Amino acid sequence: MIANDAGEVLAGRSGRTGPNLFNLGGHVIGGVDGFRYGESILAVNATGATWTEETLASYLLDPTEWLRTTLDDRRARSKMSFRVRSETDAADISAYLLTFSE
Repeated sequence: MIANDAGEVLAGRSGRTGPNLFNLGGHVIGGVDGFRYGESILAVNATGATWTEETLASYLLDPTEWLRTTLDDRRARSKMSFRVRSETDAADISAYLLTFSE
């Protein structure tokens, strides 16, 4: 879901599946307050890495593999089960989601 600071839902239906994606671009990965992230994404958070179109598109293609590569840890796992199959679709989704960033 994407909801602005005033609580107005701009896209999506509910925030139960993942964190609010509003203002994602340029913000620290795994940094939405109040969302319970998995251990591996919190390890990325500790590095201070931020979401860009490129990092988000790579993550969407295969979240677990992205975490394993980013952390250089073959045991890293993602709680996100959704994967985008097409690089073009991942890039388009990433670009769309980041239009909701300041």
